[in-house]
Amino acid sequence: MNVAIVAFALFGIGLYGVLTRRDMVALLASVEVMLGGAFVLLVGLGARFGAGARLEAITLVLLAVAAAEAAVGLALLLAIARTAKTTRVDEIGIDGFAVAENDFAVAESDPAVGEIGIDDLGEVCG
Repeated sequence: MNVAIVAFALFGIGLYGVLTRRDMVALLASVEVMLGGAFVLLVGLGARFGAGARLEAITLVLLAVAAAEAAVGLALLLAIARTAKTTRVDEIGIDGFAVAENDFAVAESDPAVGEIGIDDLGEVCG
């Protein structure tokens, strides 16, 4: 079961990267490392239990899907980075634009913040 140890190690390294990194490129790379660990486990299990050709074919299809997912993720990353002028996840607001450090201080010191009730939702939304 050495293949399982390698697969879980790859998945763990990718999970650590997802949880600790704040750069979008590093997050995307960490997700790809996690997918690589899953693919290593699939191929290893196929070799161990004799379903080699079928499981390896499924893994190749999933690898192609993962490559397409990485391309779409990179395209989205570039679009967000161009709009927000940053690739740091903690510096991007919900609207996709960079958030200034003093935006939070103004929101916390404003007495009107937090006074919007559920009845005022219609006025806010439309």
